[in-house]
Amino acid sequence: MSLLELSKDVYPEVYHASAACMPFADNSFDFVVSCDVVGHLPSNIKDAFFKEMFRVLKPGGRAVHVIETESTNWWYGFAHQYPELFQKHFVDRPGHISMELASELRERFFKAGFKEIVLKKMNGGLPEFGIFSCLFNNEFKTKNRWIAFLADLDGLICKNLVVREFTHLLITPFAAIYDHFASINDGSCALTIHEKPPAN
Repeated sequence: MSLLELSKDVYPEVYHASAACMPFADNSFDFVVSCDVVGHLPSNIKDAFFKEMFRVLKPGGRAVHVIETESTNWWYGFAHQYPELFQKHFVDRPGHISMELASELRERFFKAGFKEIVLKKMNGGLPEFGIFSCLFNNEFKTKNRWIAFLADLDGLICKNLVVREFTHLLITPFAAIYDHFASINDGSCALTIHEKPPAN
C-alpha cells in the first residue's frame, strides 16, 4: 500500500500534487506548514512554491517551516573542503538537493510578498547530539583526527539517553551564547515563520 493511501487513514483530505502548482483556491488556508521539505525541492521550482504558498494563504495566514540549510559554520566549512564527500553525505544521501543559506531563504519569502515573523537558526556551531556522528561517521573521519574524535564522542553520548540529556543540559548555555553572536547563516537548519500581510 502506498504512503498516500496510508495517510488517508489519518487525515480527512489527502492530495498528491506539485508544490509549484497546488490544487487549492486563493486564500484557502490559515497555515502552510512543513518540516524538512524545502531543501528537497528542485531549485527551479522554488520561486513557484513560495508564490503558491502566498497565494493559498488567507490574508494574515502564516507559513511555518523547519528548513534544512546550507551553512557558514565551522563543520560545514570542513565538509566543503571535500566536495565529493560533501555531495555524498550532505546532499545525495539525505536528498538535500537545494539547500540555501538562511539569508537566501529570507529573500525568497520577501520576494513572494511575505512579512517575517521569525527566522531562527538551528544547529549552529554546536549541533544537537546525533547530527555530527550521522554526517561525519564515515570517510570524513580519515581526513582529520579531531573530526574523527568528535564523531566518535557524539556517537558514544547518543548511546545512552540519560548521558545524552545530561550533556545536552551542560552544553545548551554555551550553544545559546555562541548562537547569539553568530551569523544567521551559521545554522544548518532554520525555523521560519512568515505572514501574508492582511488585506488593506
